[in-house]
Amino acid sequence: MRTVLVASVILAVALCAGPLWAEEGPRVTANVTGPTEGSLGSYRGHEGHPRVSYKATIDTGATRFGLTHWVDTDKSHAPKVLPLEGMIGLPRPASQNWYANGFMRLYVGDEQVGEVMVKSIRATEQGARGAVVFDWERKEGTWRVTFIALPKGKSLFCSVRCFPKGEPAEWRIRLLNFPAGATRDGEREIATAKRTAKQGSNVTLTPAAEWWVAYYDNVHKVGTPKSEGPSALLYVPEDVAACEVKVGTYGVTTTLHPKGRQVRMILWDSFFGMKNAEAVAHMKQTAEAQLASLREMKFVNRAVFADEWRARRAEMEKLLAALGNPARESEQVSKLHAQIAEWVKRLAEKPEDAKPDDETQLIDRLAEQKKLLWHLRWEELFKD
Repeated sequence: MRTVLVASVILAVALCAGPLWAEEGPRVTANVTGPTEGSLGSYRGHEGHPRVSYKATIDTGATRFGLTHWVDTDKSHAPKVLPLEGMIGLPRPASQNWYANGFMRLYVGDEQVGEVMVKSIRATEQGARGAVVFDWERKEGTWRVTFIALPKGKSLFCSVRCFPKGEPAEWRIRLLNFPAGATRDGEREIATAKRTAKQGSNVTLTPAAEWWVAYYDNVHKVGTPKSEGPSALLYVPEDVAACEVKVGTYGVTTTLHPKGRQVRMILWDSFFGMKNAEAVAHMKQTAEAQLASLREMKFVNRAVFADEWRARRAEMEKLLAALGNPARESEQVSKLHAQIAEWVKRLAEKPEDAKPDDETQLIDRLAEQKKLLWHLRWEELFKD
């Protein structure tokens, strides 16, 4: 009876005050839902076709980022699936700017990487930062797109990395932006550190000097009914061999040609009320600092360079001691931590040689560690 009463009190406290043993400090949350099956309905040319979709969020406490992925899976396309509007959408924080239904497409040769079913979409980190990882596996290699956000952050860090099988194939990244909104009666324009380019322009940027781009509309400005305001992109210049921007009357496409296996970037989907000139000035003033933070960002699971998993290990050892070091749990904990240490070592020593499944294995072991830690906490709490 006493155990039931204690458990009831603990549950009530948890529901009212948040989870027990909560982490201290600012937290970022991340989650993924899916796959969800549905129908494309009256989508022209694909009426009634089945659809598989995913949704992900990363919430920094200041900004909630939304990510989407959906494909047409009708058997008439087999063995392919069709990412009709792009591989990854960014519907939040702005409903426009970076295209909500598919702002990112990856190409290898003449084919879209996303014409195979996505291998996995996972929320891999929460707490000190939030991360969501997309993986596509093809005969040419695996492509991994990683999104990371920091506490109170208003921009989204992104890495697109290719793990080739054999000789690396030519590949590229195409990004789609509808500056301020999906309108056709505006006046699109972009700005870089060196120039502006108006609607109708096709420009080839010099990555060494033009490694950020601001996107905006001179008709649909902040405060007008159809406007979401300006947005921006910044990339590591050493990662990009060439950058082409086509400033259309509707959408603006930016194509990045990688120098190697990875392109790192920062995305601003909204400047939260800044006017066009203010956003451009902000990019000019802060670009160097933003680039430095991007170069420092580690696009590998935080366990590789931080000590949280070791702190959990220390807590588990104390809990085991309090429980009298039960044989089964002690062996399970020892084996698990040996595996985590091995994967951390591999990823830390030679990250450039890492295979896509190396980090997946680490992520799986970390999830097991957290689950086992909660088990031990409850065992210790209710021990006789």
